Amino acid sequence: MSEVDVMIVLVLRDAGLRSILAARLSFAGAQVVTAQAIHDPAVTRHIRKRAVLVVEAEAVAGRSGEWIDALVDDPLWIEVVVLVEEGERECLPDEPRLLPVHRIRAYPELYARLPYWTDAAR
Repeated sequence: MSEVDVMIVLVLRDAGLRSILAARLSFAGAQVVTAQAIHDPAVTRHIRKRAVLVVEAEAVAGRSGEWIDALVDDPLWIEVVVLVEEGERECLPDEPRLLPVHRIRAYPELYARLPYWTDAAR
């Protein structure tokens, strides 16, 4: 893999998953920031260029279409990844710009997208 130069923001309630992804993605070369909420002011203080947002399905399920549009249209985010359990994909809003990824395959799926995100961050 070529040099990785992308920031990934993890907004995950599951501390174990958050720690594992932060460690593995950092080891792969990504800059990782963790946050308590999607609109955490600490996030914007640490981001210097476009980044990838990774959230759990609960963070977007049940939100209004306007809220989802504002999130995915935010120029800060290259992509919004939503980690889902089996069967949760159907609960997500019908929004093609949300990338659903199964939790158990989170690291390999995110790792595979690092080159794309690195190019998009430039």
